[in-house]
Amino acid sequence: MTAGQLRNAQRSAHLVPAAVAFVSMYLPGTAPAGLMRWVVFPVLVSARLLMWQAARLRQALTRIRRLPSARSCAS
Repeated sequence: MTAGQLRNAQRSAHLVPAAVAFVSMYLPGTAPAGLMRWVVFPVLVSARLLMWQAARLRQALTRIRRLPSARSCAS
């Protein structure tokens, strides 16, 4: 599986439950609406944003790891 295919599979696997959670959040009479609204949906959105910005996050972490530590600069 190529990197592009893997990303597409991850997006699909994430968007389907997110859509179900979003729809069930607004159906009348659902008991766990508060849990869905304040826990599940924000977690899904956060995960989606992290997947969207994964390349930038990886680059930033790589840059941070390459910076010399404060202890090595002091000596």
